[in-house]
Parts: sequence; C-alpha cells; structure tokens
Amino acid sequence: NTPKEKRDLIVAPPDFEIVSCDFRAFQPRIAMACFGGQELKKEINNTEDIYSLFEGKRKDVKIELISWLFSDRTNNKFEYKLSNIREERERLHYAAKYDVENSFERPLFLMDEKENVVFQSYICSEEADMIFGLTAHFERELQTTKSYLLFPFFDALFFYIHKDEKQLISYIKSTMSHYLYSQTNVLFPVSISSGGTLSDLKDIT
Repeated sequence: NTPKEKRDLIVAPPDFEIVSCDFRAFQPRIAMACFGGQELKKEINNTEDIYSLFEGKRKDVKIELISWLFSDRTNNKFEYKLSNIREERERLHYAAKYDVENSFERPLFLMDEKENVVFQSYICSEEADMIFGLTAHFERELQTTKSYLLFPFFDALFFYIHKDEKQLISYIKSTMSHYLYSQTNVLFPVSISSGGTLSDLKDIT
C-alpha cells in the first residue's frame, strides 16, 4: 500500500498514462449479486450507486450497510430489502461446519467462526478471486499490445495504457463490469481515472 505522499514516484513511461479501473462498492455488490433476489439484482443493475437505494446520507448509509453485512449488528433499514442476504448468511454459517466453496470453487476452511466472520470470509474470497481472474485474463489479452497491466490493488486494476491504444480503456471497463454477469446477472460498475503519476489520477469515467 503505497503512502499517498510517495505515489508521485510511480510514473508512467513516455507515451503512456497510468489508468486505474476501480470497482464501485465492490463487496456490498458482490453480496447482493451472490445472495440477493431477482428484484434486488434488477435494482442494483439500474444504479451505479447502490447506497442510493436506502434512505439517508450516502456516507452514513455506506458505513451502516457494511457494518450490517459484516458484523452481528441489526439495522431495520436493510432487513426487508436485503432479507435474502440475511437468510443466505445463516445458511452459509451452517454449511461452514462441513464444506464450503465459493463460486470460483475455492474451498474455504472455516470451523467455529461466528456467522458474520464466515460471511465476510466468503465475500472477501469472491473479491480476491475475481481480481485474480481478471489479472490473468488481461495478462493474456494484452500480450500483443503496447499497453499492459501494472498491478492489482485491492478492488482495482492499474494499467499502463499507450497513447495509441486508448480504445483499450473501454474494453477493460466492459470486461470488468461483465465478468460475473453470466453467473449472477449482475453488472459491476467500474470507475476509471488516469494520469501521469499515481498521485495525480483524474476521473474520466
């Protein structure tokens, strides 16, 4: 995790720019994609900001939702619309006593963890495996281009994009957004920013 004051040391080579492709609200959207009902999936496909689906200031809703998903706290704001997630979380906790695999068929070795810990472990494994899968995909797909993948960074991928290949940005964004669509029927919105150094990236979404 490069400190903010050091990020200007990561500089794009001549004729390149650094492009960041960052999933929006990644973990909550994974939870809704994996465990939400069809109506919820339709709703989140129609908005890039899933926090706008709930009453309250966005900053407060974001904190409350993540807390509700990954702790043992209750919150009436989410209990009805996200009831499927609550039910699946309980089912997952029961299954964890035996064998659990995520959707990428990775086994999760969980024993006596609390229900919220089992659920968070599952969602984090989905997040990591999706990023790993996309990393491998772009490593292959960009072999014949001047542009290339720089590194994965939490829920984002960073690229060096050549000035003559800026059309690749749309391809990268679409690929990331649709990566799990065939399994979940959910799109994953991606924010794009670019710049000459890691510290001066500007939104170009």
